[in-house]
Amino acid sequence: MKKTAALIVSIVMAGMLVGCASSGGSGNIDEIKAAANGGDPDAMMKLGDAYMAGKGVPKDYTEAKKWYDKATSTYAK
Repeated sequence: MKKTAALIVSIVMAGMLVGCASSGGSGNIDEIKAAANGGDPDAMMKLGDAYMAGKGVPKDYTEAKKWYDKATSTYAK
């Protein structure tokens, strides 16, 4: 269980670093949402980042976590 939690934290942190390093705001939020809803784990991470920072969507940590969790479970498959 502790290894799983550590893996999830690592993936989330990596996603946050990638999000910070990317060209701010690249990609239309509607396109990112569509891709995330379509199962794209990278888009799920970007959407989590958007909710975390409040970029293009209201800042919502619960929603951010939801998308990070979905991305994590998708990457794990």
